[in-house]
Amino acid sequence: MPSFARRERRASTKRRDGTLHLPSNVPRIFPRAFVQRNALPLKQLTPKSGNTFVLLSVTVAGLKLLRLNVPTYTLRGKTALLECRYDLEADNLYSITWYKDHEEFYRYVPSGEPKKHSYIVEGIKVDLWRSDDQRVLLQNASLHTSGRYKCEVSAEAPSFNSVSDEASMEVVVLPQDGPTITGEEKIYASGDVLDLNCTSGKSHPAANLSWYINGEQVKPDSEAVYDQHGLFSVISSLRLRLQPDHINDDKINVRCEATVELDSNSDTPLVKTRTTEVFGKLLRSIALPSPFTSFLSLSLSLSLSLSLSLSLSFYIYLYCFLLSFFILFLLSRLPTSRLASQIEKVREGKKERGRVKRGKTTEALINASLTARETITSLFPCERGAETSERTRRVTFQGN
Repeated sequence: MPSFARRERRASTKRRDGTLHLPSNVPRIFPRAFVQRNALPLKQLTPKSGNTFVLLSVTVAGLKLLRLNVPTYTLRGKTALLECRYDLEADNLYSITWYKDHEEFYRYVPSGEPKKHSYIVEGIKVDLWRSDDQRVLLQNASLHTSGRYKCEVSAEAPSFNSVSDEASMEVVVLPQDGPTITGEEKIYASGDVLDLNCTSGKSHPAANLSWYINGEQVKPDSEAVYDQHGLFSVISSLRLRLQPDHINDDKINVRCEATVELDSNSDTPLVKTRTTEVFGKLLRSIALPSPFTSFLSLSLSLSLSLSLSLSLSFYIYLYCFLLSFFILFLLSRLPTSRLASQIEKVREGKKERGRVKRGKTTEALINASLTARETITSLFPCERGAETSERTRRVTFQGN
C-alpha cells in the first residue's frame, strides 16, 4: 500500500456512529475543542481513480453573546436595568443565569415551571414581573447592590454551548445639601488670617472639596475623610493670610465647592457639583511708619474720647437747664407777697398765747419750704443768677 494511503488511514479513524475522529496531529483551521463540538459527520468519497479523500464539513454556527449592558453607576433608591443580548443561531436555549460577586440571584429556564426564579442575595431585589430572558430589573438599589455582575447563557444538547460576560456597577449617594462653611467673620483686613472649615454632606464616593477666593482657586491647608456606615463626609480646612491682592471692591468672596466625580475612566465623566459662598467686608490697610501709626492711633482715640465727653456734657447741661427752669416756674407760681404778710401777722400776734401753737406750726412749714428752695438752688448753680433780689428771712417765734 502506498505511504500516502497509510497516512490517510492513520489520520482518520472511523467511529461506530459513522463519524471520524481527527487526531491532534491533523492540521486544521479551527481549535481542537471547537472542531470537536461543531464538526458535522464526515463522509468518505471514493473517486473513480480509487484514491480515498476525506471531506471535513465545519460550520461556525452556534451561540453568541452580543452585548452585556450593566450600568456603571446608579443612584441609591433607584432601579437598575441589566441586559444580556445573545444569538442562539442553530442552538436551543437552556437557561439564563445572573450572578453578583459569584452568587446566583436570577435564573431563567424557558422549559421550567415557573420560568423565572430569583434567589436571596444581599442588596438584590429582582422585579420578576418585568424581568425576562434578556433583561433583569433591580429595584431600590442600596450600597450593597454595588458589585460585579455576570450573565451566563447556556444552550441545550447536543452542543451544550455556554457563553458569559461580566461588568461592574457602583451605587452612588449624592450629598443632599451643599457644603457648609464655618469660622467666617463679617469684616477682614489685609494681613488678617482667614481660618475656615468646609464640610461636605454625606456621599458615596467621597466628595472632592475645592476652595476659591474671589473666583481664584487656592489650596486647602488640610483635609480629612470620615466614614459613616459607607457614606463619606469630608472636612477641608483653609488657613490663609490675606494679602492686598485679595481685595476686590473692598469685599471678599469665599466659595467652597463639593464635587462627586463618577466614572473617572470614561471620556465624559459625570460630575455633580454643589457650591456654598460667604461674603465679608474687607478693609484696606495703609502701610505707615511705626511712630506715625502710634501717634495717629493716639490722636484718634483722644478725638473719640473728647467728642464723647463733649456730647455727654452737653446733654447733662441741657437736662440741668430744663429741670431748673421747670422748678423756678413752679416756685414763681407760689404767692410770695401773701406769705410775707402772713409772716408779719404772725410776728405781731406772737404775744398772744392762744396763737403760739399755730404760729410754731406755720413757722416750721415756712422754714421747711425755704430750706427746700435753698437746697434746690444749691443743687443747680446754673440758676443762681435767676434768684429773686429779695430773700425771705426765716421767722422765729419765741414764746412768751
